[in-house]
Amino acid sequence: MKLRNEALVMILFAAVLSAAILKLDPGRSYLVWNIGLALVPYFSSLILSKNDTVYYSKVLFPFFILVWLLFYPNAMYMVTDFIHFSLQTFYKASAQGTSLFGMKVEYVLDLSLWISFALTVCAVFYGVASGYMSITRVEKAIFKEKPASGRVVFIMAVSLLTGFAIYIGRFLRFNSWDIIKDPLAILSFVKDGMTMDAIYMILAFAAMHLFITAVLRLSTAAAEG
Repeated sequence: MKLRNEALVMILFAAVLSAAILKLDPGRSYLVWNIGLALVPYFSSLILSKNDTVYYSKVLFPFFILVWLLFYPNAMYMVTDFIHFSLQTFYKASAQGTSLFGMKVEYVLDLSLWISFALTVCAVFYGVASGYMSITRVEKAIFKEKPASGRVVFIMAVSLLTGFAIYIGRFLRFNSWDIIKDPLAILSFVKDGMTMDAIYMILAFAAMHLFITAVLRLSTAAAEG
């Protein structure tokens, strides 16, 4: 698929999904915002894949690499949106229900609840997929025909960056642009707030990103034969 056609399809998917969320589940409108943020690294990667002029190589390429790095974690951050279902009830104990791990339960047949769940799954999958497409393009743009070892280091480094970004985004409520708007606050956290629990959480999110990327890479390779 040509890049322009692919981009149009991605925009169409985002528009349809966003419209469905706003119509059917307006309480989760934050997903629309997150979908928009996830598209920033995607479109940055499309621009980075067109590195064909000297001016572009020396000026625009570093700029869009920076933009991509700042916004890429937003794509994987969407996985944490599942926590918003923690207070929802999907099943309850019932003597007439089916067996689930040694207990009798009855699933809640609440259409709005399951529609909300389905929309969230679609939004998260869209974010993860667009993120994977972007990191694959950026990797190719940077390394081209260079040894695989450099690519592995790149993925590991991005995983750690993503783990850090997810942590400060979810727990400290920083945004991508805060690194420019309020860098001292982030540096203050790195200096004074980096507890062992924080480090473990960052490593957990980094491992999650690495696992998702590896599985998608494996599935892509299998599909290509």
